[in-house]
Amino acid sequence: MPDMLGPQFVELMERFGVTPSELKITPGYKNKLKNADRRPSRELVARLCLKIIEKHSVTPPECREFSRVAGPGGFEPPTAGLGERYSGDASHKTVMRQKPASPTMPPYDRRKVGGVVAVATPRVESTADYVESILSSDFFWKWVKTTYSRGHYYHIRKKAPLLLKVLEKPGLLAEMPSRSYAETVLKVAGVVKKFCEAYGRPVPQIDTKSLRKFLPRKQVAPAQSARWLSMLRGDDVDAYTNVAMSAVKDMKEYGPSARKLFVATAFFTGLRGTEIIYMVNNWRRLPKEQAGDVVVVELAYDRGPKKAYITIMPAKLAEMIDRFVEAGGRMGQLIVNNTYRYYKVQVKKYRKIWVTLTMRAGMDEAWRDALQGRIPSIQVKHYVENIQDAIEHYKRAFEAYMKLL
Repeated sequence: MPDMLGPQFVELMERFGVTPSELKITPGYKNKLKNADRRPSRELVARLCLKIIEKHSVTPPECREFSRVAGPGGFEPPTAGLGERYSGDASHKTVMRQKPASPTMPPYDRRKVGGVVAVATPRVESTADYVESILSSDFFWKWVKTTYSRGHYYHIRKKAPLLLKVLEKPGLLAEMPSRSYAETVLKVAGVVKKFCEAYGRPVPQIDTKSLRKFLPRKQVAPAQSARWLSMLRGDDVDAYTNVAMSAVKDMKEYGPSARKLFVATAFFTGLRGTEIIYMVNNWRRLPKEQAGDVVVVELAYDRGPKKAYITIMPAKLAEMIDRFVEAGGRMGQLIVNNTYRYYKVQVKKYRKIWVTLTMRAGMDEAWRDALQGRIPSIQVKHYVENIQDAIEHYKRAFEAYMKLL
């Protein structure tokens, strides 16, 4: 493929409505290309051509040397067929011929048999053979690499050989380490089908619904309460509690510091490390409501799968956070690692201890999930309006420790 200038590349993008996100580039980089400050790489040009062909089923003149045109109306990707190997470089203009490993008669070849011209019977290709021919194509993997993320590409490449074995012997799915592992193998079939649909090739008839019957059974996780109770039998629970109470004692005597405040907050709230950092650094603007000896804080923390909307803490701990913030204190992102190096404690274990103490006090499981950020945001309003019950159970769970504050 000839080199393409930046303005020409951007004009091609805008002509066919290809966005920067589809090419995995930033809008800023697009502007640099438009201003001729940058020149697109051959890989980026190849990615644009593939996207245009996939979206519009047309091959622009700028991409003619990247593809072979099959007939007047369609695009035939240079797949590696019998005796062929695609070079893997978008700039390569030809499909290199290789001598087949074993002589094979073409499916529609005519040859004389006994002086009579006979038409050979077309060779019937099984589904496994057809899928194998696609998976052995360099063009297919080039398409996967430009369509999916790096992590998806790695898993598809790793599980592809297993799909061929499963097509020959479906029972192998039941022997795989886990159900999720086997499901990942079947997802490769979906990738192959999507590739064939994108380029107008025959879609392999892979009955994934029947194959799913061979998946290993789902392993039921042990009851949540059993995990917390089993943890209480360890000596580290007392050690973690002692570290938190020691931090509280030091703050009462010398004033709050970032590490000590972090440990005490983890013990009394059961929040994740990132949520504690967010709460302390945004303490002044967060809505708070005092209910006797405790304070309810509305975090509204939502970062993808990590969510924390409300939390409960002792009023005296809230006062310590007030003094820390008023003195200009902030918590950095490395506080979690620094706390572990200094105290040898992990935040995730404080979350488990919190669940254990509140469970023993009779707090409902739904409330424990709400206060630890394991509910959808749509349910938060209901919990906030009925939080008094959770406050009573929280006081009962941490009554002995709140006296030390």
